[in-house]
Amino acid sequence: MNEKEFKKIITDETSNSSYKANLNNLLEKLVLNLKDNINPKITLDNYSFASFEAFGIYTTDKVVNVCLDLNSPIDNKVLESTLFFNSLENALILLKATKLEKTLNGFKTIIDDIEYNIEIKNDIKPTEYIKELVNIIDNASNQYTLLKNALCLVNYFIKSEDIKDIDYKVIVSLFLKNLKLNDIESKYYKYLSVLVKGLEDFTQSKKYELQDVVTKQNLTDTVSELKMNEYRKLRKTLQKVATLEEQKIQFDSQLEVLIDVNPVVNNDQTFGWRYDIVGRGNSNSGGNYPNNEADYQTAVLKGIFKGLKVIIDNNLVKKRIVLLCDYDGILTEKMLSNDENKSRMKTIKSLIEKHNLKVVTRR
Repeated sequence: MNEKEFKKIITDETSNSSYKANLNNLLEKLVLNLKDNINPKITLDNYSFASFEAFGIYTTDKVVNVCLDLNSPIDNKVLESTLFFNSLENALILLKATKLEKTLNGFKTIIDDIEYNIEIKNDIKPTEYIKELVNIIDNASNQYTLLKNALCLVNYFIKSEDIKDIDYKVIVSLFLKNLKLNDIESKYYKYLSVLVKGLEDFTQSKKYELQDVVTKQNLTDTVSELKMNEYRKLRKTLQKVATLEEQKIQFDSQLEVLIDVNPVVNNDQTFGWRYDIVGRGNSNSGGNYPNNEADYQTAVLKGIFKGLKVIIDNNLVKKRIVLLCDYDGILTEKMLSNDENKSRMKTIKSLIEKHNLKVVTRR
């Protein structure tokens, strides 16, 4: 898959706002029913979405991930935990839940054809865990700008390949651990490749230590060998889609120099200009342009001009300069959307002619 296809997946997965409304309704309905059927010794202090929904990624109203903060007057943590599990199990049975399965932190069950993954137990309250995890993700996204969208892609492939029992805590922790070990480019296939490497290490040995980014618990100990096979399946899936894109940009470094000029997506969903001299470790980005076609073209043109200037100033000119961009027609009349972009196109073409550059484009 290429970057354009990855972006389309993200747009499709996050654009349907009705998912969020449906999920909210299902969550509130479940909580009201549980309050009516749970042991009177237990109070439900708070509840929220868990899993990928906590990061604003709503992908299906057929699976609802829920975390519940339960409380009781019992001081003994073991007895309290037993009370929580037994009471919730009984409440779910009264709600005619089917396929009721106990997990490490709660239950998986189906009610009225909707699958619920319910978390009730952790080192800290589940909703507090999610709040802290979201805070960590938000902070990490300042450095790794494609992280949230990459999580969305992972969730899409988990769903499309019908991969079971993947714990989002493992995915997030693997991402953050391995991103720190890599000088990551702003390309989706690069982010996925980082996760592939992490999944490879995670699934090879039970001795691999993966700390939960919030609780510091060793997550490797929480995954059975049967469930580990699902992580191997996910690794193969992500490796396939990432490798296909990586193979497309292989080039002869003796004859060509590649400049990736795809704009960067800022945290506020605006665009910034960007150039990356592929394989040279020379890149830069900046600016803040609204999400419309004319301004997107502006970001592309600025990236082209700045990238070509770097090539010339650093004597990196080869027999051929390849501009990589998912946007079609980047050096054609399509880019003449306003007077400013017409002027930028003229400047770029003058630069190309002045230095006798052989420039081609590739998507």
